[in-house]
Amino acid sequence: MPSGQLRAYVEPELGGTKLAELTTRAVNELVDKMKDVEVGIPTVRRVVGALSRTLAYAIGEDWVATNAAKGVRITAKRGQGSEKVVPPPHRPDCEQVSSGR
Repeated sequence: MPSGQLRAYVEPELGGTKLAELTTRAVNELVDKMKDVEVGIPTVRRVVGALSRTLAYAIGEDWVATNAAKGVRITAKRGQGSEKVVPPPHRPDCEQVSSGR
């Protein structure tokens, strides 16, 4: 598996499963386990995306017939997931320093 995320999250859970035997249910269970151990929603999405791209490649090579990760939805409750970054308030005294005056 090429991606570090695939090695870290997918291989321990699904590494013993043949690609042709991988199911959408298994991918959904992986997502649930990741969320249970409080892996961030953006990371869960990246992992499922990497798995989906890997399976798309496998389809192109005729190694599998279907992409078990395609269409898997990662949902979070409102307020769950990454927090928005809020810029600090504007300070005119800092502007002079950053502009080199």
